[in-house]
Amino acid sequence: MRRPSVILFAALLAASTPAAAETIHHCTGENGESAFSDRPCGAPVATGVAVPRVRPPSGGLRPGELALLAEPRETKRHTARRSRAAGKSTQERQAYRCREKRRSLEAVSAELRRGYKPGRGEKLRRRRRAYEDYLSTFCR
Repeated sequence: MRRPSVILFAALLAASTPAAAETIHHCTGENGESAFSDRPCGAPVATGVAVPRVRPPSGGLRPGELALLAEPRETKRHTARRSRAAGKSTQERQAYRCREKRRSLEAVSAELRRGYKPGRGEKLRRRRRAYEDYLSTFCR
């Protein structure tokens, strides 16, 4: 039952091939070599395909981006003012870190005074040394 349908399908597929594909040209080259082609023998025909240039759908830069690029660069005076402001915030961040490290050091010291299990003691002393090293290096 299945075999006749496969044969019928193959026959229909073979019959549907274009007639131009049945023509094969045998060409002999300059040195006597044989070449087979679906095109007639003779001088090669130059074929070119013109590829149209299409703009991408994005359309390039947005108007805000173009305006940003058109703005003049900041002057040195504005840059210096901005860097001083950034330095101030860096100092404030460092002061905050120092306060947090002091707070953590106090918590570790309090736990060491309160008492601890033997395995926890070495870990607490290591943390205390790390906090003290940080404070002596980065804080006043």
